[in-house]
Amino acid sequence: MFDHDTKVSKGFGYLNFYSEDEAGRCLDTMNNAEIMKKHIVLNKKKDRDFDSKANVLVRNLPKDMNQKELSDLCSKSGNIKSCKLEVFGDGQSRGFGYVQFEKKEEAEAAIQALNGMQISDK
Repeated sequence: MFDHDTKVSKGFGYLNFYSEDEAGRCLDTMNNAEIMKKHIVLNKKKDRDFDSKANVLVRNLPKDMNQKELSDLCSKSGNIKSCKLEVFGDGQSRGFGYVQFEKKEEAEAAIQALNGMQISDK
């Protein structure tokens, strides 16, 4: 998607697939892939529903942690619908991110398991 006036990328786009299997395979293999030094986040359109009680803000992360590592760390607590590590323009981590779980109970389990955990020097 591009800005109509400036023609600059908005930083997101849409993909259409011929089958549910193709979409699932893309989601399974390409979510958190790195493109031009940025990790991409893939969601199915129907997965865009946002339950604030299943969303977790993860702070004080090491600057060298990437989005896939954050996703891998949190996936031990449940099924992740979306994982977004916030980064600066140069791709360096801002030290926090958001993880959207399928269920509130999974988010609570992640908080219990990870709150206070030390990773690297953080």
